[in-house]
Amino acid sequence: MAAGDWANEDELELVNEDGFVYKRRKKFHLNPTAAPKLKDPAVEEKNRLQRKKKVLMKIKERYQNEINQWELLSTTLSEMQKSQPNPYQERDTLSFNPPVMSSDPTCQPLVDQLLTQLPGIWEIVI
Repeated sequence: MAAGDWANEDELELVNEDGFVYKRRKKFHLNPTAAPKLKDPAVEEKNRLQRKKKVLMKIKERYQNEINQWELLSTTLSEMQKSQPNPYQERDTLSFNPPVMSSDPTCQPLVDQLLTQLPGIWEIVI
């Protein structure tokens, strides 16, 4: 099947845009001698409002469907969480031990040594 077989040759025009040559459908040219149709502006306004309302209703329906899908996903997730407790929460709460302040004098020199090294470490990090 050749590239030009898809349309009638009479309906195509050859276009050259900066050395790129291709065929495209001919543009519809209005006959300047033909009189334009005169329509009632009130009828046109009414038709325009009907089209606008129809389009807005489609958009509203699409958004409402999306909201319904998200609500379904949300309820499904919350039901799953209720039926199956989180094992990580239980493990974290059981293993949490608050730090214990020691008054042991053997730890004090180690803490002092680490605190003296702290400014040097911050300079390396920065």
